[in-house]
Amino acid sequence: MAAEQKQLVWCRYTDRFGRFFAAMADQDNVANAAFGLQAYVATDPPFGPQTRTHRMRHQYYKDPTTLRVARVLVSANVVLSALPATLAVWVPGLATQVTYNLGQTQEEKSRVPSASYNKIDHP
Repeated sequence: MAAEQKQLVWCRYTDRFGRFFAAMADQDNVANAAFGLQAYVATDPPFGPQTRTHRMRHQYYKDPTTLRVARVLVSANVVLSALPATLAVWVPGLATQVTYNLGQTQEEKSRVPSASYNKIDHP
């Protein structure tokens, strides 16, 4: 019996400043309106590489039995209060979905340009 595989698709991500970016997310999560992701628009720039100082907003869901974690991209801050308490996740090798419980939120971080402060050189 074949198991369900994860399918990534492009979607529209809205950052905390209201700007739109193109991002890759799981097809099942993009189809779920609770996560606030919208249809892909070709004119949106990609969000770019994610680092500890530049990252998108994610919600973690945790399996209480195996303690495995599923990370879901969440588009807008307003949907954080209305996220589902559980999430059915396809686990590779299993023919049925596993229920994960709502966990912690990883907030968005973005670098904002500001004035540079250049210190004088010492001889």
